[in-house]
Amino acid sequence: MSFSLLLEQQQHTHRHTHVQLVWEQAQAARRLERELQKPADFGMAKSFVLMGKEAGFDMEAPEGMQAWVQASHGMRNEMVASEQRNGREEFLMRER
Repeated sequence: MSFSLLLEQQQHTHRHTHVQLVWEQAQAARRLERELQKPADFGMAKSFVLMGKEAGFDMEAPEGMQAWVQASHGMRNEMVASEQRNGREEFLMRER
């Protein structure tokens, strides 16, 4: 085998390996993007940030995030108070 033929084969192999690597990286990027979109796999922080974003808050700005924290705490407090009122009403209804 001549040196030039050997060199040509190595260049072809190198190009093939490079193309394959680029393709595999693109596949991995698409798979990662799909995996990151699964809400069941979200942690508490990511869920909280996405809920704020869906509610219309700018979750990339500290002010927007703080506004969402305050709003979500207000909603939580309203839910707790409502449950307590409903529980108290149910208790009073049982007494009668």
